[in-house]
Amino acid sequence: MSDAHGHAEAHGEAHGEVKANIGSSGKGNMSDNWFTKIEDYVTGKIATFVAFLFLLITAGAFYGAIVVGGDLSSENTVLLLAPAVIGLIAYTNRDIAVILFTGLILFFIFI
Repeated sequence: MSDAHGHAEAHGEAHGEVKANIGSSGKGNMSDNWFTKIEDYVTGKIATFVAFLFLLITAGAFYGAIVVGGDLSSENTVLLLAPAVIGLIAYTNRDIAVILFTGLILFFIFI
């Protein structure tokens, strides 16, 4: 910066002028706060819903395996537990939950 600019800043501060920080206060910040709260609420509900769906799929898979009378060997049990693991991951990670939710919605719409 030049000396003239530095002198102007010092002169303004000496007379009690206050610089306004437009981005950090005002109504824009308040609406951003509301959007953040809404986003957190919706993604939290999506994560819970996706986790519930995958745990429901796991329960149905175990019920189906028992009714059909299939063997529950270690290989089959791993496959039966895969939706439960995916559901727990979706519950803890909102990004994965939103991706899975979008994939499920697209699956049901187009197939």
